[in-house]
Amino acid sequence: MMFKGRWQFINRIVETLASAKSKGYVFHGQKRVGKTSILIHLRERLNDADQFLCTNFSLSDTATRPAEQPTEAAETESLFAYRFLRALWEALRDFAGRYPGRPVPPFDHPSLDALRADPNPGMTLRERLDDFRWACTQTPGWESRQLVFTIDEFTYLYDAILENDANPARGVPPAYMKFWKGRIEQRLFSAVRVGQDTMPKFLLRFRNELISLMPERLTYLDPQSARELIEDPVRVPETGKSRYLGGAVDKIIELTGGNPYYIQIFCDKLVQEMKRVSQAETTEVEVNELARQLVHDGVQGLTVSAFDGLLAAGNFLQEQAQMAQNWAVLYAIAQNSRGGGSAVRNCPAETVYAAPAVAHLGEVAVAERLRDLEDRRVVERPPQQPDAYRIRVRLFRDWLLHNPPPDHAPGRADG
Repeated sequence: MMFKGRWQFINRIVETLASAKSKGYVFHGQKRVGKTSILIHLRERLNDADQFLCTNFSLSDTATRPAEQPTEAAETESLFAYRFLRALWEALRDFAGRYPGRPVPPFDHPSLDALRADPNPGMTLRERLDDFRWACTQTPGWESRQLVFTIDEFTYLYDAILENDANPARGVPPAYMKFWKGRIEQRLFSAVRVGQDTMPKFLLRFRNELISLMPERLTYLDPQSARELIEDPVRVPETGKSRYLGGAVDKIIELTGGNPYYIQIFCDKLVQEMKRVSQAETTEVEVNELARQLVHDGVQGLTVSAFDGLLAAGNFLQEQAQMAQNWAVLYAIAQNSRGGGSAVRNCPAETVYAAPAVAHLGEVAVAERLRDLEDRRVVERPPQQPDAYRIRVRLFRDWLLHNPPPDHAPGRADG
């Protein structure tokens, strides 16, 4: 999979981590917008430099627990310490394999059973990291090397806390955030924390524990990067010529809004069709036909799971009510953005509030959903018409026209 349009973003992260005052970096964005790909390339970039040792730490094994397991924070703290120290050990092992013959600081980690029996696993974690720092000072080439953890799906922890709010036998208790605060303040390592669009709510609820973290939103690709992602993977090898003719590329950018996930879905299906019919090039006609199939065809068409990152900010299962409301509001916008033929017009705000699809919500709920959708960049207000809305991913807008919310009566007119 090609990586386009994100190198400046990665450069900002590296510059921040290199700062003496840095406590790490936080970014978030819609589901499948490219966050994990950035972390993969970031780790490669950092580990190619002599200034960092970077490894990945997953919260998925520490953020949730079966109901039959203990609910005390100590169990979570033990598991956290083990996963953390194990990740460091694996990073050193990988470094030794990547650079045979170069010195590596000695390091070992306790077993999970040992940490469960430890009365203070958090202190043990700190002591082991302190020991590692000292070992680095005694190892040539490691004297000033900075330890960096990339933490994907950091908002998974927030999901687990919300789960604990609903059922104390599940998830992670809110008091666990004090443990995170301690790790940040001790500056034992730098961390790049990445999560979904619930990150702002997470940071707001725990502003005392996470006060030093300023998040950045990961947006869609700029038009040039989107064009490269569309054209470069399938250029003619001998000449470098694009296989997209006329306005085909511009049409794909319009349909996807520059969202890399939808670009890749669309182009993959388009290339498959080109191979099926032994067609070396494609035009806007084929692009429009594929778009029609994806939003209308019951067999080839996309399902709601392809758009869950637009309908919900984070955990799909925990946000059923908000997702249903978002679906209704977005359907109202889609219904009222139809122009003549295939044209799309902006949807005035008052038209959204008056739409039958949102009549059951009330103005307050509609206003809240519109703010959420705008904050998450699912919809935007055109500069030339700031009192109106449009859905950024045209493919999603067209899909909504054929897929009303489940509680919306089929065939009912919507303005």
